[in-house]
Amino acid sequence: MLVREQTLKNAEKYLSYFGKILDLDRVQVYYNSEGLDAVNFCGVGELAKHFSVAEMLDRDNFSKRYKAGIRISLQEFLYPMMQGYDSVAIAKKYGSCDIELGGNDQYFNLLAGRTLMEAHGMEKQDIMMF
Repeated sequence: MLVREQTLKNAEKYLSYFGKILDLDRVQVYYNSEGLDAVNFCGVGELAKHFSVAEMLDRDNFSKRYKAGIRISLQEFLYPMMQGYDSVAIAKKYGSCDIELGGNDQYFNLLAGRTLMEAHGMEKQDIMMF
């Protein structure tokens, strides 16, 4: 994982790209640290109960590495859940979360957001991949 300073620097760069097609004055920027910094270990356990090891290992990236005997850290394993929690935290902060955009390599992570939103009694967001 990158240090927070590098992440913020990257975010500035990506926002400049988004600004070419979006009016940034009308965009609300949310940093996942806003929600994740408040999650303690008990909270991680509550989130984790909505996913199985089999579901994680079924992911193409993890499946190939597991079969090849290539190490998968627990940090990587929990990442989809952390990214998915962003959707819950955003919906709590802003009252809703209609859509999440991401690369096609993020499909499982985007679905994790839908899973956790449903588990929190929220309407599941739509996803759009590029």
